[in-house]
Amino acid sequence: MGGGWMCEQDLVRRIDSLGQVSGASYEELSAIADDFAQQILLAKAAADRCKDAEKRNKLLTAIKKAEEQLQQLRTLTAQLLRTPNDPALHQAIEQLLADIKKASKALAAAVASPPEDKLVANGTSLQADLEAVTRAINSGNGAAVSGLIPSIERRIDLQVATAKLAHRNTEHPEVQEILVAEAKRLETTKPALLASLRTVAAAPTDATKKSEALKHVKTAQQANAALVDAGKRVAAKEQPRARADMSKVTSVAGAAAAIDAALVGRSAYDDSTPKGRIMNASKRIGIEMAKLAQAAQRGDKKEIIRATNAISDMSVEIGKHTEEMCRTCRDPKIIDQLRSSAHATRNFGIQLKILSAVKTASEGVDSTTEGQLVTCGKGLASAVIDLIDTAEVGDLKRTFA
Repeated sequence: MGGGWMCEQDLVRRIDSLGQVSGASYEELSAIADDFAQQILLAKAAADRCKDAEKRNKLLTAIKKAEEQLQQLRTLTAQLLRTPNDPALHQAIEQLLADIKKASKALAAAVASPPEDKLVANGTSLQADLEAVTRAINSGNGAAVSGLIPSIERRIDLQVATAKLAHRNTEHPEVQEILVAEAKRLETTKPALLASLRTVAAAPTDATKKSEALKHVKTAQQANAALVDAGKRVAAKEQPRARADMSKVTSVAGAAAAIDAALVGRSAYDDSTPKGRIMNASKRIGIEMAKLAQAAQRGDKKEIIRATNAISDMSVEIGKHTEEMCRTCRDPKIIDQLRSSAHATRNFGIQLKILSAVKTASEGVDSTTEGQLVTCGKGLASAVIDLIDTAEVGDLKRTFA
């Protein structure tokens, strides 16, 4: 499922479309150098993972040669700024570009890079650009700010697209969520970021404009850093936390703890979306189940009735939030799973309320009712956890469709 050497294809396409070096701009040659540097970073990441010593040494040799060519290209490109009409310089650059095309194809043939590696490599380059533009803004160097804008724009576009590809290579819900949310944040902040950079490039000493630009740069840095970290987690094949084994749960308190564990590590949700309302209602059900277990241990009948009434009400409420989510979901399988889990949650919530009423009305210890309460609590926890997981997947599919 890897994305392959997309940057090699882009690099060769850039070189082929360049035509004569005599008509090339500094920006065009710099873009070629940036693409080549990107491919070298990917090759280094692949070399780090390579366990075949002979293959790794060959790759490192190719990388070293490519780095020398990259440095030479940057040097000749800088010379072109000073002497743009030097025929000998044009010829030297054209020959170097032909050599770089061969080197790029050789690197591509030596290793296939999955998108998560590209996410890390491109993100590292983007972070360097953002740090450089921060220094340029702070020093009032408008020309430097202007020069970095094309690279930043290109890398943001690549980072957003690559996050989508990396998202397909992991089944870890938390990592998937980070990829979706941070790619969206980076994409959303891009227009304001570029606009503010252009403004500050034109007025590099304006304190208000500098402050505004730095604010957007910081947002982009935070989003990109999160994507780089997520890419590393995908590359490491990090697995999601195992679900609680409900067969080992022997109490209502244990069932409540299972719900709480299912929510640990997930992002905080507000009530502005159906998914957020489902997550928060699930959390409240877990809290009330824990209170129910404590009340049962104390023999507090009044608190038992209050807690089970609250659980029953929330199990009905969560069904309404689920229906809201189903209306925005296009996957029939997800819709069926959402409704099935919500229906089970409602049934177990009502059943728990009825059983608790029976328990509080009886005198002494009724082992049958006690066992039914535990079974019902486990069923409720399982249904809620299924709903949490399905809501997560449904929201991710809707966002990244």
